Amino acid sequence: HPDDPSTFVTCGQDCTVRLWSAEQRWPIASCTLSEPATSLDWGGADADRLAVGLANGAVLILRADTLTSVATTRRREEAILDVKWSPDGQHVAAACADTAIDVFSAEDLTLAATCRGHMSAVAHVDW
Repeated sequence: HPDDPSTFVTCGQDCTVRLWSAEQRWPIASCTLSEPATSLDWGGADADRLAVGLANGAVLILRADTLTSVATTRRREEAILDVKWSPDGQHVAAACADTAIDVFSAEDLTLAATCRGHMSAVAHVDW
């Protein structure tokens, strides 16, 4: 968690997102997704949301406290390899194995822009 070093979040090929207590060394909450999760980033205006990239090319926004879905979109057929919140919490960038980077409105995941130029999979994105 950006403001709480005793809390962190993970995602995995087991189709789960887990919110952890570092002190207890145990998950506080978890959710099961329809596809393997490949990336995530904690963000939003108040660090209250998670952006999650999936192996099937989908991007999700989850509430950080309950891990319930707020928004979802799928523009790609290949895996989302990285997701990042913009510093102001207004956008989410998604790096894809198909060489594209999509930038979405964080409110409802409407597409704001698509960036192209890489010759192979985009492994990481940052603002």
